[in-house]
Amino acid sequence: MSILHVPLVLICLLNYGEAFLELNTAALGNPTAPSLPVAFSTALQKTLTIDAQQTLVFDKVLTNVGNGYDLQSGKFTAPVKGLYLITATALNFYHVSPTLEIVQNNISLVDLFLDGSGHQNSAMTQTLILMLNKGDLVWVRSKTDAAKLSGSAGQPTGVYNTFSGYCIQYIE
Repeated sequence: MSILHVPLVLICLLNYGEAFLELNTAALGNPTAPSLPVAFSTALQKTLTIDAQQTLVFDKVLTNVGNGYDLQSGKFTAPVKGLYLITATALNFYHVSPTLEIVQNNISLVDLFLDGSGHQNSAMTQTLILMLNKGDLVWVRSKTDAAKLSGSAGQPTGVYNTFSGYCIQYIE
């Protein structure tokens, strides 16, 4: 698989829906790929005050193809075994320094540290490529004590905190 196949597959998913399936199996060489692609993208609209070890529930679902993201728990469940790209971005307006983490099956993988010590906003993004088994859970949670993360603050396009992912390649 060349690197160029992944963006081409994503363009088809966004623009042509069902055309994704044919391109996916041809580009990735997997004729037994699941009948639907897996992709989710979520955002935080409400400002959250969070405690240590609290799961962030991203309350706006932008995309949830394959129904892997659970709006109640804030967790993504891999519906199929495969190679996944997972990303989270956080922005802090409140001059405190929370640390968030991306978690897989209750194991912390990476941190997102938001340095609020100065008088500027602090943002961080982490992107991972993970091998997930069917049923594996991935989510974002706070690692440190209470902190605040800003929602959209009433702005229609002011989305600053996101959690997204997609299955790059299905694996039998």
